[in-house]
Amino acid sequence: MMRRLLAACVALAALACLAAALGPRADAAPEWRAPPTQPPVRYAIQASLDTIPGEREPRRIAGGMTVLWTNTSAEPVSSLWFHAFANAFADEKSTFIREAKQGGAELPDDMRFGGIDIDSIEDAVLRTKLEHRFVRDDDGNPDDRTVLRVALKDPVEPGATVRLRIEFATTLPRAFRRMGAWQDFVFAAQWYPKLGRHLGTASRTPNLREGWYCAQYHSGPEFCADFADFDVTLKLPDGWTSAATGVRDGAPAAEGGVRTETWRARGVVDFAWTAGRRSVERKRTVNFREPPADAASDPVWREILRVRDSQGTTLEEMGLGGDVEVVLLLQPEHLDQEERHFEAARTALGMFGAWFGPYPYPRLTIVDPPHGAGGVGGMEYPTLVTTGTSIGSPQSNHRPETVIVHEIGHQWFMGILASNESEEAWLDEGLTTWATARALHLRYGASLPLTIVLGRHFETELPYTFPGFAEGFRPADWLPKWAKPPEMQGVRLWRDLPALATAAAWRTRDDPMLPMRRSYLRGAGWDELVCSGWRYASGDSYRVNAYPRPVLLMESLARTLADRHGAAEGETRMTRAVREYARQHRFRHPTGEDLLRAIREHAELDPAPLWESLARASGLLDYELSPPREAAIPASSDPKAPPRTEIVVRRKGEVSVPVTLRVVRKVGDAPPVTEDLRWDGRGRRNTFVVEGKVLSAELDPGRIFLQDANRVRDAWTERADPRPAVKWGGQTLLWLEHALTTYGQFL
Repeated sequence: MMRRLLAACVALAALACLAAALGPRADAAPEWRAPPTQPPVRYAIQASLDTIPGEREPRRIAGGMTVLWTNTSAEPVSSLWFHAFANAFADEKSTFIREAKQGGAELPDDMRFGGIDIDSIEDAVLRTKLEHRFVRDDDGNPDDRTVLRVALKDPVEPGATVRLRIEFATTLPRAFRRMGAWQDFVFAAQWYPKLGRHLGTASRTPNLREGWYCAQYHSGPEFCADFADFDVTLKLPDGWTSAATGVRDGAPAAEGGVRTETWRARGVVDFAWTAGRRSVERKRTVNFREPPADAASDPVWREILRVRDSQGTTLEEMGLGGDVEVVLLLQPEHLDQEERHFEAARTALGMFGAWFGPYPYPRLTIVDPPHGAGGVGGMEYPTLVTTGTSIGSPQSNHRPETVIVHEIGHQWFMGILASNESEEAWLDEGLTTWATARALHLRYGASLPLTIVLGRHFETELPYTFPGFAEGFRPADWLPKWAKPPEMQGVRLWRDLPALATAAAWRTRDDPMLPMRRSYLRGAGWDELVCSGWRYASGDSYRVNAYPRPVLLMESLARTLADRHGAAEGETRMTRAVREYARQHRFRHPTGEDLLRAIREHAELDPAPLWESLARASGLLDYELSPPREAAIPASSDPKAPPRTEIVVRRKGEVSVPVTLRVVRKVGDAPPVTEDLRWDGRGRRNTFVVEGKVLSAELDPGRIFLQDANRVRDAWTERADPRPAVKWGGQTLLWLEHALTTYGQFL
């Protein structure tokens, strides 16, 4: 035991020296906590990228690693639990592939499987082999090998450290769903045995095993891990461009066509790397020390200054002045979009830094994968994100801007806060999507849908929300190949043409949350918001509850504040709440309860009623009003008394929220009067009675609750409106287009 403690102390001292030399930015304001200097996990990994016999390009990683784990709980621990996520790609029997195919995914025709082989696990101090076995407690799938339990010789006492040595070899699959290799491009994610997170047996977190949270690799939910330090040495083909989590330690050394490079990362929850022959590297430094002369016309600086002034802070206290080296690995055919990539990164670092605290690491890498490896695009890892674009993509379509801003946003919610993505996906994906929508709207304005015809891009915007173009077709991946209709070039051409019934819908330019509403309504009403990621009713339900539903929830809270306090004060309060949530729980793995508490304390809004209605309930929100009619009971016996009008509001859905009815009415010859009437939403109907003649009535005029399933029945006006005729004519034409387009999707 004494020898083990001595070895652990030596290792900790060495890692502490490295952390001091290669640690995070030291210029952040003290109130914004830096990454932990002594996290509970430390990895030292050595790996080489090799070619499998019979194949031309390398995709096998021969590796070995030493891992140190410190028991920070109050109980002895007799086992360590590891993720072996690469085995999700071992064959079609894994839980990941099974769930992906059930959700409509189809494996590439040139699919090559992979996996991770654990050659040996030993106690690095005692030099004894340790028994290990695969566990499938999530779903009982005997063919899944993505969770590994390692039995220790002696329990690790509270505060003590254990040191393991693991030899492994990972074969990367064909680039598909977050990781893999394609031709001369490699993206290595989830490629090493990664420790689960030990929470202790007293934790209330679901799905714990022996105090460990270590879920299998599922198709929908992502990951949960503790903060760790990484020292990774890679041997790669010389001449390939590479990047990884963290920063490169010293200059690479090349010999015999092999380049050796070392990467260090401090206080991160994962480590990923990439290498490729064609990627072109570009670098730029981003900081926000002083406002530029044109700050008033720069949307990023305008938002930083708004936060500074509304929160009563200073630029120095905001901690945004430190340099961040942004590294871009771009495909040659996308070099004309270099400036757009860097500007999107600046937008994310500036706005998210103002809202959620400064980015704490010295480097951020953006990887543009090649066309054939698009499956690894749109994913986040600490200090490294993948994006995706197309040749000639116009900026008005916000691609790649949307992907870049969104994935960099995960640096806060996935990385710095590190909430549990498997159990509370909404707390990562949802908040990231909400912040992304706001940032993109502030910086770029509205996004226009894009139709590509013969390589030309056409910007279109759809006027109404109903199935079809406005919501997007699901490809017919669920059909076996033999059942798909034969290809018909005429239908394929029609499918790719811009919609003939398309018209400008300018209101979407004023509300960036309307696309979230459309996404939400595709799969609303199945589950509660919070659920273990693999236990939702379907993949569609998971996606709805991870992305658009929490966006609309957060927006309802923000708009409730604006309704009560005015737009400026409401925005100030919401900004303060999310900033305090991010500040207090930086590097501390917060939960949804922590976010709700921050809103209650710092926005001075009790979120519980809306949380119960919009998050805990699994039904639909749907209100409607009936056309006004003369009240059955006269106002008085005086014949000169003004008439009274009644309006009936019905709650058709299961979900109830307080609702506002805005009425424009006229009494006699007096000017029209606008009046807001409120109903708590309890019961199934409520009758409002007002004096005079009603000219118009509208439910939820502030669009606080975009979750309403059918807003067509939420408004009435006395004046005849020609737009319905245009709408139904356009809808008829669209349905004709939909019939042909739907068939085209099968091809």
